[in-house]
Amino acid sequence: MTEENKSQNTFQKYGAIGIAIVAILLSLSSLWQANNAPGADIQVMGVTNLDSLHLSDTGATATPVFIVNQDGAGVIASFQDGGTPVAEFLNGGAFQLGAAGLFDLNGVADALVIDADGDTTISAPTDDQIDIEIGTADEFIFTAGILDIGNGTLGRIDLDADNDTSIRSSTDDQIELEVGAADEFIFTASIFDIGNGTLGRIDLDADNDTSIRSSADDQVEIELAGADQVVFTAVAGADSAATNEYTEIAFTSPVDTTSTNTHNALTIDLAIGNATGGTNAVTAIQIDGITGDADVTETAINLGAGWDTGLNITQDTENIGLPTILSTIITFTVAAGDSGTIATVAAGEVWFVHAVYVNVTTDFDATGDDATLIIGDGGDVDGLLVLADGELQAADTEGTGAPPGWQGFFSTDVRGVYLAEGLGFIYDGAETIDYLIDEVSGETLSAGEATVYVYYTRVQ
Repeated sequence: MTEENKSQNTFQKYGAIGIAIVAILLSLSSLWQANNAPGADIQVMGVTNLDSLHLSDTGATATPVFIVNQDGAGVIASFQDGGTPVAEFLNGGAFQLGAAGLFDLNGVADALVIDADGDTTISAPTDDQIDIEIGTADEFIFTAGILDIGNGTLGRIDLDADNDTSIRSSTDDQIELEVGAADEFIFTASIFDIGNGTLGRIDLDADNDTSIRSSADDQVEIELAGADQVVFTAVAGADSAATNEYTEIAFTSPVDTTSTNTHNALTIDLAIGNATGGTNAVTAIQIDGITGDADVTETAINLGAGWDTGLNITQDTENIGLPTILSTIITFTVAAGDSGTIATVAAGEVWFVHAVYVNVTTDFDATGDDATLIIGDGGDVDGLLVLADGELQAADTEGTGAPPGWQGFFSTDVRGVYLAEGLGFIYDGAETIDYLIDEVSGETLSAGEATVYVYYTRVQ
C-alpha cells in the first residue's frame, strides 16, 4: 500500500472516530451529569474547569455510556455498554479493551502500523491468514498450521548475537544450519551433510573423546576414549602398492597388574530363539564363497605371526572341516558295570574318526581284577577300543614315556578292528559310539572313573 493510501486510510479511520465522539458529546449534552453535585465545577459555555464528565443514556437509571475523568488516576476515559467498560484509555496514554471487548481491524490491509514510516504492519487482508509486513514486504505469513518465513523468498532465522549462526535456506529444497558463518549441517532430500565438504564429526560423550568422524577422505572412524578403534576405508584404487585395510579394529590393551583380565577385540553374543518348525540355521560369522582368479591368492582367514594361540576352540564344540575332540566321563555306578553313548553321528553326517583315547583318573576296582572297558558301535561293540583291567588303573603307562593313566596311543594297546591299523575309521550316516564297563567273574565293581575322548573330523 502506498504512503498516500495509508495516510488517507488513517485519516478516514481516526477522523471518523473523532467526529463520532464530538457528535455524541453534542447530541447528549442535555443528558450530562457531574460526578459530584449537579453543576459542580462545570461550565457549559466557555468551559474553564472540567474535572469529570458523564454522558448517560435516556433511561430511568441514567447508565453512563461515556465517562471522562481528566484528573483521576487509572482510567481517564471509558466507553461503556450498559455500564460495562468495552474500551478504556489509562492515565499515561495506554489503551485497553474490556473483558468482552473486541478490536476489529476487519481484514483491512496494513491495518495496524507499528513503525514511523508506515511500512511495517500487521494485518489479515486474506481470510484465515495473518501477514507481518517489514519494509513493505510480507516476511512472515501465518495460516492454519503453517508459518511461512520469507513468503516465497529464501528465509533465515538467526540464533546468536553476531548473526553468524542461523537456520536458513539459501537454495530451494535445502536447509542449512550455519555455525560461525559456515554451513556445518545441510539437509536436502534424503541427505544429511555434516561439514558441507569438510571433514565431519559427531561427538557422543561429555569430554568429546568418543565420536563418529571422518579424519580423511573416504574414511570413517569410530573413536573411543581418544583412540580410533574401528576404521572403515573405501576400496583402494588399482595398483596402490600397499596393504589396504578396509575395516580395521585397532586397540591397545591396558597394562594390567592384578586380577584375571580378558580383552576381546570382537565379541559376537547371540541368543537363539526356540524354533518350532522348519529347517533353521544360525551362523555367527558367514564368509561367502567366491569365484577365484588365477592371478589372485584368495585366503579366507590369515593369522599373522606372534600369536600364542592361533585358534582356541572349546572342547566338545563340533567343527566341520576341522578336527573335533568330544569327551565323555565314565564313572562307576553299580557293581554289574554300566553302558552308555559317547557320541551320535546324525543322519546325513560323515565323520572321519582318527582315534579314541581314554584317561583313567580313578582305578577300576573289581574282585579278581577282571574289569573291562570296550568302545564300539551297533555294528561292532568293541570295534574301536578294548581295555583290560590292568589298563584301567590310573598309574598304568601304555608305553615308555607315556603319561600314566592314558590309553589308546600305542600299537601295543588293544585296539578294535576299526582302528587296528591306526588309519582311522569312517562313519557315514546315523550311528552311535557306545561304551560298556563290565566285570567278568562276579560283577563286583566298586570304584573307577575315566574320560573317553573321540578325536574326529566331520567332513559333511
